[in-house]
Formats: sequence, C-alpha cells, structure tokens
Amino acid sequence: MKTTNKEVNTTLSLVMQPDLIPIAQPSQPAEAEPATQPAKRAATPRKINTDTYNKIGYTVALLGAAASAILLWLIGANYTLQGLQLFGINARGMEWWALPIVITAIELWLMPKRGSKPLIIIFFMIILAFDVLTSWYGLNLDLAGRTLPLATGLTLPSDGIPFHVFMIALSLAFAFVPEKLARVAIKEAGATWL
Repeated sequence: MKTTNKEVNTTLSLVMQPDLIPIAQPSQPAEAEPATQPAKRAATPRKINTDTYNKIGYTVALLGAAASAILLWLIGANYTLQGLQLFGINARGMEWWALPIVITAIELWLMPKRGSKPLIIIFFMIILAFDVLTSWYGLNLDLAGRTLPLATGLTLPSDGIPFHVFMIALSLAFAFVPEKLARVAIKEAGATWL
C-alpha cells in the first residue's frame, strides 16, 4: 500500500497540532447522530379483537351460572312437590309444577321491603317457611346418612343439630339463590351485548 506525501503531511499536521482533532470533552455529552433510516418494526401477530373475545367468554360464564340456577331451582321445586306428600297430596302431574313457579314469584316480588303491609309480610313468611321446610324434608330424605364421593368420601350424619342446621342453610339457599343468580346472570348478559 502506497501513501502519498499529501496523506503523510495531513497525518503529521494532526499529530503536531492536537487542537485540530475533535475530541468530546467528558463534561459535554457527545452529540448523537440522527438516524438516517427509521427503525424497522418487528412483525406483529394478527391482532384478535379482545373485546369480542371477552364478551363471548363472559356470556358463556353467565350462561353457565344461569344453567346452574335452573338446576338448583328444579331440585328445590322437586323437594317442594315431595313435601306435598306430607299433606297426602300426590303431586306427580305436570300441572303441579305451577306451584313452585308461583312460590318463586312470591319470593321474588313480595319480599318485604320498608313500608310493606303487615299482611304481605305474614303471607311471604308463610310461603317462605313452606318452601324451606319442604326443601329441608326432601334434603333429609336424600342426604341423611349418605356417603358423598368427595375426596375420600364424606358421610353425612343422619341426625343431630349440626346436620339440621346445615340442611336448613341449604334449604334457604334453594329458596333464594337460584332466582337471584338467574336474574343477575340474565341482566349481566343483556348488558354485555346491548
């Protein structure tokens, strides 16, 4: 490689005169050179509309809650019809299913509120007591002394105060949870899409 006199002279003049060499001082930050080309964006995967995806998932969950409410209501209604046998009434026909529907309507729309008339409160309490006691009776028939296949097997007692407190709590759940759960699920599903 051949060097010319001009290149040698330029190099020597820079060495001899160091103030001609641009050096960034430590107290002054070096200036960044502007980018000549814009940075390339990484390829992004196809975007999914997460709003619609979440709406569909939430609606499916609400439909599951509504289906669970219907199942609980059917179990409680069946216990109500079984309880009628205590009074000697054979409630086996389809027309008897109107009774649990009416009881549900009473529990939903006649629930005592501030300012309710005493007669409405008494009527509501009688219907609620009938619903809870018939469910308690049906639960006793179905669950007393039964071994449930949960984990290693759970055997329910056949009598005793804890058993009856548990059965009354379940009966109250059968009286109130299905209707409230179904109303909330249907209302939320409608609000999700409207």
